[in-house]
Amino acid sequence: MKLTVAVPGVTGRLGGPLAELLLEHGHQIRALVRDQASPDVRRLQERGATTVRGDFDDRFSLEEWAKGADVVFIMSTPHHGVGPQAETRHAIAQADAARAAGVGYVVYSSSAGADRPTRVPFMESKRHVEEHLRSLGLLHAFVAPVYCMDNVRFPWNLEPLRAGRVVRGLPPSLALQQVAIMDVAAFCALAIERQDAFAGTRWEIASDVITGEEEARALSRVVGRPVAYVSVEPEQADAMTPFFRFVREEGFAADIERLRRDYPEVGWRAFETWAAGQDWDAMLWVHPGDRHGSGLSKRHRTDLLPPACSPRGGRRWNSVRALLIDLGVNAPAALAGARRAGPPAIAPCCAVLQPTANRR
Repeated sequence: MKLTVAVPGVTGRLGGPLAELLLEHGHQIRALVRDQASPDVRRLQERGATTVRGDFDDRFSLEEWAKGADVVFIMSTPHHGVGPQAETRHAIAQADAARAAGVGYVVYSSSAGADRPTRVPFMESKRHVEEHLRSLGLLHAFVAPVYCMDNVRFPWNLEPLRAGRVVRGLPPSLALQQVAIMDVAAFCALAIERQDAFAGTRWEIASDVITGEEEARALSRVVGRPVAYVSVEPEQADAMTPFFRFVREEGFAADIERLRRDYPEVGWRAFETWAAGQDWDAMLWVHPGDRHGSGLSKRHRTDLLPPACSPRGGRRWNSVRALLIDLGVNAPAALAGARRAGPPAIAPCCAVLQPTANRR
């Protein structure tokens, strides 16, 4: 059965692959976009997608986007300066628009652990969305991924990796469930296409479970250079502290064996398999002349730092800057990359090793 599916975030790391998959399966896409002239949006238009210009804070544009859809895919993020409260508001606005447009079924990209109180801000924001969706009476499915493998590709993680380190607020021998973003997109596509099987269900999904030491060894083999795992205390991670405490005390419990058995078409990549498919040369190679590259002196010039990372900048940025320098990491490049990507938040499938910027 061919469907019309309303998908947000089609230029992002989850909405983009999902839209591509649905188009490959012959479905019609109604893509919510801000810039209809962007190359990624034009590429989707050339493949037959319908684009609707809108914004999560614009109720009328959301209702126009959802109009005529058989299924609405709901997602939002606390990243890029949004924060957990706005994330909740944006997802609820999508759900309300789906109901107003008469859509009968929605699939929500949530987070593992968001079905219960956790004190982790990004999980709490998604828990409120799940509760709201249940109250609407709409048929729904929740897809709740664990920590995302792709997080290592973010600038604030790549810079320590260039220095041969994976830095995380977890013990080296503690296993962490992870999932590849392409597997999340593939499972969301199944939930969209198989309403009869998925309506009323909630799935926590993972494709591998791996310790920090094992991850570093896998990256060493794939990248072709030594990579060490560096464990820091959760309290050193600032905004990430609640998340790392959650993983240490509770952790994730997705049924990987069942997922692999019942839904083999997803692929369910192991971490090293996922890593082997990445273009590390392009991501890790930095030209010596790049001022944010590896050519900086060991003292790390503060004039290259964003304002909030300077000696008189935000306290939280400075604490992370000091930690990176202590570890021998190029702090200016790591923090500059984080600043360009926007203020932080943590989420599995959206979780990042990034501090919270001082917003005063």
